[in-house]
Amino acid sequence: MWVALAVTAWTVSLVLSYGNTAVSLPDIENEDFIKDCVRSHNKFRSEVNPRASDMLYMTWDPVLARVAKTWARNCQFAHNTQLHSSFKLHPNFSSLGENIWAGSLPQFSASSAITAWHNEIEYYEFRTQKCTWVCGHYTQVVWAASYKVGCAVQFCPSIHGTNIHDGAFFICNYGPGQYRGQPYTEGSSCSACPKDDQCLDNLCSDKEYPSVALIMTTNKLSTQDLLNFWKTKKTCEVSTVSCRVVIFTPLPQHFFSQLSEPVISLPVPPPFISFTAVLLGELRRMQPLRNEPLLRVSAY
Repeated sequence: MWVALAVTAWTVSLVLSYGNTAVSLPDIENEDFIKDCVRSHNKFRSEVNPRASDMLYMTWDPVLARVAKTWARNCQFAHNTQLHSSFKLHPNFSSLGENIWAGSLPQFSASSAITAWHNEIEYYEFRTQKCTWVCGHYTQVVWAASYKVGCAVQFCPSIHGTNIHDGAFFICNYGPGQYRGQPYTEGSSCSACPKDDQCLDNLCSDKEYPSVALIMTTNKLSTQDLLNFWKTKKTCEVSTVSCRVVIFTPLPQHFFSQLSEPVISLPVPPPFISFTAVLLGELRRMQPLRNEPLLRVSAY
């Protein structure tokens, strides 16, 4: 077997000779790989039976993809030990979900691995939540509140915990992760979507939703700036740093300890589902972190 690193302007892929077959494993920036991961998840989420009233449309998160890639490099068929360490792996999620798959190189595609997880549906009874074998991969795929996904695949000479050699180890991480209970609420499709979401293929969709809500500014914001945000209707694009920005985000305390000015905590009314972030510049509607408490307003 030989291994070569193929580099293009857009992606880096691991190209291997497996017997007489060339196999290419995509990098986490490969656009086709990303689309395959997201499309496969949303297909199964949109087709649940019974129907889901609150199933969120899933989009790609590059931070989750890097988490998956870092753990996959261990080539150990086991879950990341830091998944439930508060904000350890991701600034926006206190805990993450994770699905893992291992197989031979010719067997691998993102869609086939995700389909294998979904096939656990035959062991799961939705209304009783009874599982007769392994169901956790399926319930994570269709967990209504998980709206971010990031996946990675790694070539492994040996995948510890299996008898697979020269194989592919595929991981997807989810934010927020699943917990005990029913994966979604039964009801008419999109009937319980967050306010202002659109119904796209039976899923609650808001494509403006940010992957990572970090705080960006080129100037110090005074306390008065923060207190005036309730009255301010001017905003600016978060992707630019030419304006002063205030962003609502539940970043953990250790992030705020790095700021040079004190954090100002202000009351945010329930249900913590929708708000308009106040920025200084051009008007732009922002979204909060779904199902995560809005803990504080801060700036630096």
